[in-house]
Amino acid sequence: GHPVAAFADLIAGVTSATIDRLGTRENESEVTVAGMVSALRKVRTKRGNDMGFVTIEDELGSVECVFFSDPWANARAALGAEVPLLIKGKLEKRHTESGEECKIIADSAELLTEVRERRTQLVHLMLELDEVLTHKDELSALFEASPGNCPVHLHVRMPDLAWVELQIGDSVRVVPDEVLLQGIEVLTRRTTAVKLV
Repeated sequence: GHPVAAFADLIAGVTSATIDRLGTRENESEVTVAGMVSALRKVRTKRGNDMGFVTIEDELGSVECVFFSDPWANARAALGAEVPLLIKGKLEKRHTESGEECKIIADSAELLTEVRERRTQLVHLMLELDEVLTHKDELSALFEASPGNCPVHLHVRMPDLAWVELQIGDSVRVVPDEVLLQGIEVLTRRTTAVKLV
């Protein structure tokens, strides 16, 4: 699927619209959208400053984002990272012969991975009993590889199908980064093993 799909829950909580729905927003309103960079063009202004025109896309559409000098300087690293981004800015709508055209005058661009890490307060790990018994050393190694501030709550489904919450010591605190999330997905072979709140 589209890279943005992996962040669906987060995107629902931090964006004001999907790209295809920007036309329903008021002109000059503040908007926040998520997407991948599909095109990027840097230009030099008459004053000698750099600025950029960046097209971002999600699963449903694309939109051009204009980054003037200061936002461009602040966002360049994120824009070149080739991972999904969160873009904030002001919506500009204009009528053309082919219909209404939307554009975002961008204030900032931020990696969705960083947004997720900043907003997550608790990591819930939902595992089958045999997964815990089989992979406890690998899980410990993943926790150690992603140290952070988020407590981990371990929920284990027992053979009688009842869920039991096991206490993990306060010394185990993680950051919900790609190392941790992809590591757990590889171990369990499913994407539903982790819930972030």
